Amino acid sequence: DWSSDVCSSDLDLEALQDLAALVVSELELRAYQQRLSLSLDAQREHSAELQRTLEQAQALSGVHQLLQLDLEPRDALLAVASLLGDALQVDQAGLCRTQGADVDVHISHLEAGGAAAHAALDAPGAIVQLGLNATRVPLYVNDLAALAAERQVELSGGDTQQVAFIPAGLDPQGATHLLFTRRRGHVVPAWRPADRSLLEAAGRAAQQMLDHRQARAWSRRDALTGVLNRRAFDEDYAALTEVPFTLAVLDLDGLKALNDSQGHAQGDKLLRIFAAALAADLGRRGMVYRHGGDEFVVLADPISPDHLLEHVDVAVLAARQLSPLVGVSVGVVHSTEAGRDELLHVADTRMYDSKRRRAAQRR
Repeated sequence: DWSSDVCSSDLDLEALQDLAALVVSELELRAYQQRLSLSLDAQREHSAELQRTLEQAQALSGVHQLLQLDLEPRDALLAVASLLGDALQVDQAGLCRTQGADVDVHISHLEAGGAAAHAALDAPGAIVQLGLNATRVPLYVNDLAALAAERQVELSGGDTQQVAFIPAGLDPQGATHLLFTRRRGHVVPAWRPADRSLLEAAGRAAQQMLDHRQARAWSRRDALTGVLNRRAFDEDYAALTEVPFTLAVLDLDGLKALNDSQGHAQGDKLLRIFAAALAADLGRRGMVYRHGGDEFVVLADPISPDHLLEHVDVAVLAARQLSPLVGVSVGVVHSTEAGRDELLHVADTRMYDSKRRRAAQRR
């Protein structure tokens, strides 16, 4: 019996040892499977992150290409917002323009069903109340309701949760922001670092585009009078198509006498008054260029010489408030009267004919 008990104990021990070995093997297998699963998840996440990085790099390249096109700044920025909206999987993307107390929102990208979901942020008043339009740095909101509660702003309806407000152009008169929103429960729960990097790079590119265009606009302006300069005339004249136009050359009479008697400061003031009055009276019908010294050029829609002289007379009357002796000699030509290369010479000749007649009348 004793030997039988010993044998039974040995068998039980071996069974327990076999069971323990099986348990250990099972645990090791499960641990390996878990590590393998985590590794596969990490690989999938890494692969997804690489794909996102590639897509965002392509989006940024597209942004730069859009900003290099000859589009109006507003149209260019709306196209940029739409492109980024696709790349970042947002529900709404657009432009917010602030000027004084006025705020305008223009949406260029809208996911299906997004209109009703984002009513809270479509209202410019909500943007003002939340102070989003006042930001001068990129602003990211992951919980709009919490921000509204913190700033004691009541939002009427809507399901917006995430908001990104990216400065894209700042000036003393106002500000332009790129605007992006995601609704509550969106598949992307918050603004990711990669999202922010893309948006801020796009914002900087937009600002550079606006700065470049502003600098180019100023380079086309005469520093003294504020009207367009000779460079602008050369560019605009070369770009004219076959559309008919009227060209006029104007030369101020009496400027030298004013400079000699009252100083160049008064002469400069006379030039500013005359140029501003002529540009204002012409309005959209024509453009005024300071061609050099006391000579100006006008490019206008087709009008008769008498009609153009009426606009010039208004500017002369304004200038005579400063110096009653001022006058203007004018030469007018229609685009059909000569070839493009000859038009300026014809107008110039007629201007000098006018100057000689005025001088003869004074004698």
